[in-house]
Amino acid sequence: MCLQLQHTTDGGSAWTVVSSPQLASPAVAGQVRAVRFADSQDGWVYGPGLFATHDGGRSWRAVAVPGLGRPLAQVVTLTVLDGFADALVAEGLDPNIGGPSRLYVSDITRDDWRPVAGVGGSGNWGTLTSADGAGYASVTAESFAGDGAPIVVTGVDLFRSLDGRSWARLPAPPCVTGILAAATSTVLYLVCSGRELAPGVQEKPVYRSDDGGDTWLPVSSAPLGGGPDGAAASPDTLLVAWDAGIYASLDNGGHWASAYTSKIQADFGISEMAMTTATQGYAIDSRSVLVMTHDAGRHWAVVRLAAAPARA
Repeated sequence: MCLQLQHTTDGGSAWTVVSSPQLASPAVAGQVRAVRFADSQDGWVYGPGLFATHDGGRSWRAVAVPGLGRPLAQVVTLTVLDGFADALVAEGLDPNIGGPSRLYVSDITRDDWRPVAGVGGSGNWGTLTSADGAGYASVTAESFAGDGAPIVVTGVDLFRSLDGRSWARLPAPPCVTGILAAATSTVLYLVCSGRELAPGVQEKPVYRSDDGGDTWLPVSSAPLGGGPDGAAASPDTLLVAWDAGIYASLDNGGHWASAYTSKIQADFGISEMAMTTATQGYAIDSRSVLVMTHDAGRHWAVVRLAAAPARA
């Protein structure tokens, strides 16, 4: 397996292959599950490794981050905020949990990653989300008692940044496991993993904050189904993905509609989903199928990518 990078300059209508010998290496493909670009030149592919480009994707190199390098270490997620890239790294010091996790930051034009003091947790999972110049991070706290006991999520720590460099801790959220989705700089949703009512049937309480995560109010519960795979938001839309489908609410969670299910088989989930503008968003399923919306999540369509160049 090898990776192929494609880029678009017209909102996803037409795509062009960006040739890169480094991404074509099978050794790199096994270390990558997602891509982020800050601008036309500076970008990263990650998970569990981290590789950077500063020439629009034509060349890539492995990035040295202090928390990487151990067998269980991985880049969990990455976001870009105000000229800085922030990466949540599970450092793999705990052989049972894979944590702790720590946030690292670098200027987007240089690969000079350094830890952000006080931002992290004992678990190996978290989320990063941003909108209108404000960034939010969630990092799980986990414990393991040993002797075959399950790993227990004991809480989640939330943090906020207005510049990508300095982060402040927020009050404890209303649930211990959930996915953050920023709609604006101050409006934030938290889609929680609730009680399992039956096999494959889980509650998903949804909370909203109008003050940047300082306080929360319950607004709804997403339709019953499997646990949430992802969440995204814009000023007019809240999106939740689970059971290989995308569900949209246009009224703060009051009503939900199935927005995309027909093209995804039931045993494949959504691996990534985000809104890039108030109306445009994308999602990728676990088979690497890209779908996009241009009407704030109401409708989605499979994107036709450029054909791969013929091998010599």
